[in-house]
Amino acid sequence: MRYRFVHLLLGLALAIGGLVAGSPPAAIAHPATTACTTTHHDGFAMWPTKANDWNLRSRSGFQRDLLAELATEARANGIKFGVYYSIWDWHNPLFTSDFPAYVTQMKAGISPDIIINNRVGKRRAVDGDYGTPEQALPSGPPSAQLEESCMTINDTWGYAAWDTNFKSPATLVRNLVQLTSTSSNYLLNIGPTDTGAISTGQANALKGVGDWMARNGTTIYGGGFTDLVAQPGWGRVIRKGGKLYLVVYGNWGQTIHLSTKARLTLTGARVLDTGAAVTLTRSGDGYDLTPTGASTSAIANVIEADLSVPGAAPAGTGTGLKAEFWNNTTFSGTPVVTRTDATLNYASRYGGSPGPAINTDNFSSRWTGSIQPRYSEQYTFTTASDDTVQVWIDGKLVVANTTPHAPAVDQGSITLVAGRRYDIKVEQTENGGEAFLKLIWSSPSTPAQIVPASQLYATAGRTHICNDNASGVTYSGGWNVSSFRGLGDYADDVHYSTANGSLFTYTFTGTGADLLTEAYSDEGDVDIYVDGIFKTTSHLAYGARLPQVVAYSATGLAPGTHTLKGVKVSGTYMLVDRLDVTS
Repeated sequence: MRYRFVHLLLGLALAIGGLVAGSPPAAIAHPATTACTTTHHDGFAMWPTKANDWNLRSRSGFQRDLLAELATEARANGIKFGVYYSIWDWHNPLFTSDFPAYVTQMKAGISPDIIINNRVGKRRAVDGDYGTPEQALPSGPPSAQLEESCMTINDTWGYAAWDTNFKSPATLVRNLVQLTSTSSNYLLNIGPTDTGAISTGQANALKGVGDWMARNGTTIYGGGFTDLVAQPGWGRVIRKGGKLYLVVYGNWGQTIHLSTKARLTLTGARVLDTGAAVTLTRSGDGYDLTPTGASTSAIANVIEADLSVPGAAPAGTGTGLKAEFWNNTTFSGTPVVTRTDATLNYASRYGGSPGPAINTDNFSSRWTGSIQPRYSEQYTFTTASDDTVQVWIDGKLVVANTTPHAPAVDQGSITLVAGRRYDIKVEQTENGGEAFLKLIWSSPSTPAQIVPASQLYATAGRTHICNDNASGVTYSGGWNVSSFRGLGDYADDVHYSTANGSLFTYTFTGTGADLLTEAYSDEGDVDIYVDGIFKTTSHLAYGARLPQVVAYSATGLAPGTHTLKGVKVSGTYMLVDRLDVTS
């Protein structure tokens, strides 16, 4: 076992130093980070540790410090240096004689700032700081924790002379693109020979990746998942800030179609590595793009497109939610602890709890206050919990798993308006065994993340969601109701009219209101009035069907009673789905 990792370390040091098959570093794949195994489960240390003599220097007579050399070479070549250290140590006598004592010893030696992957447990979404799929590519973005797929360059970990089934440069590049498009990392294992050399098959594969990255690396570094568009059959789409990178695997020079899932505008496009023109036209539910110029790669060509989407609301000023805990599972009596929690991110496991006064088993937790999104989009709320969990947004139950369960991931979605503050309540109970509660959100413009403290407030929300049939809403000019369309309508119904001049009026008390409706190809223009004064014309014709789109937001009104009116101007239909009011 130990020699396998000696070879890995030597090989990485030589590769980074530019000694692989006579190739300089620029000619092979240039990773952003490198990770070497410093000890594996056998406990053999690849550096001259003072903890024991079970290490390379003491047992082999090899006196150099390979780990230090590798760190120096990596940093000299602009590569972030990391190490993999297994917390299993079969060489430690306590491992077999007194495992609880071994665990205690191991915990005492671990820095609280260290990053621990999910192999510390059972590779569940609640174990460790990030997931580690092995020899697998995720189809979508991570939900409850970050992910790093670890894969081999052939079919074997480490060096195996008989295994020459090396992945091609095309496979490696497309794996990298797939993982980047899902906001996952790619940890690629290589197996040097017993002299530290990288075999020709591996070197050729890495050089192919390096050649492609030299022309298209902008696509990968800093890129990630986007839910603004649908992933296509012709390749993958990666977002980085105000750019979309369309990675095309075949049929170069032909027109490709990009389907959108949100209101966005592409304002220009070009071939990334040549700058050649790309014709861009709106079509159906998105855009058609036709590149010019010859293909420069048999692996994949990349189109860079300029993206325009509504901006984010300013970051919030919150500090967290009001938290209450009871030493029972029924939320009865006076809470034993009341405080403000900056985030909901607890992994109490078997022996811990959210606080010293709280039981390790048979307790309940409740968090209340308000939540403030930064984008007007559909938000997916994800919980990782044990034993039960429920999440309400403005009184609407979004996540519910009330059957006592082992660690589980649950999700629910609701559309929110940027900058508004909505009531939120989260309840969790713990009966026995492990205890977990994590609250994560994501949206087309928000990567999956623990809901940050800046967007959570311990006080009640000021914005409340009202259905299209709420008190204060009147319709004139010929309206009908359509229910159970299954198209993402709030409360699964809408009011609609086909007659130009039809109007609705919403009389409300507060300082603002939001009109949410549908955007689609058969919608048209709606004139908006606030307190009888014309404000704007909302254009709702869009190729893709988008439910619960914010057609207009009235903000900054003086406290009191106001009216919001919409008048149908054009299009086949005008819909009213939801009206939010801010006090």
